[in-house]
Amino acid sequence: IGKSHQTLNFESDTFDNPIGNFLTDVTRWKAKADVAFQNAGGVRNIIPQGDVRLRDVYQVMPFENTIVKLKMRGKLVYEVVKDNLRPDRTSMYISGIDVKYKLADGKIAEIKIEKDGKPIEMEKEYTVATNNYLTSGGSGGRAFLKVEKENIEDTMILVRDAMIEWIKENKEISAPKGNRFVSME
Repeated sequence: IGKSHQTLNFESDTFDNPIGNFLTDVTRWKAKADVAFQNAGGVRNIIPQGDVRLRDVYQVMPFENTIVKLKMRGKLVYEVVKDNLRPDRTSMYISGIDVKYKLADGKIAEIKIEKDGKPIEMEKEYTVATNNYLTSGGSGGRAFLKVEKENIEDTMILVRDAMIEWIKENKEISAPKGNRFVSME
């Protein structure tokens, strides 16, 4: 269905990696959202360099998760990041924002989140895309449970189908922008 210029690695215990960044970028693209989140545990394989087959996409995203669009205030976006950030890794991949963090005594002491180079506004409403597993509170999605029902729209589009559509439309995959989590040390 397409071609990948390099292997998009799968690593669940890092701050960000090519396959997690690609998946969140595709989710944000499909939902036309400001921000996207994907739980690291939901990404199950790599996309190898070379020809990309449907089988590769199914191996990356074997679940029937759908893309959910939410309207969330900046303080809940912050909460999602904070709930999932550890001193040595994150369990949530991100798109559309950059996170700067500082450690003290081996713990996260400070978090700054930027959108387009500016700090997110805690009371501003952002359009956020994620999957239905996270919006039900699964694997680090506790903050999504605080979003009012009228601000949640399940698109019923499978995350996997969005990946397939993006690959077919763009034909070639390159590793997306990295360093979405940066230490302020």
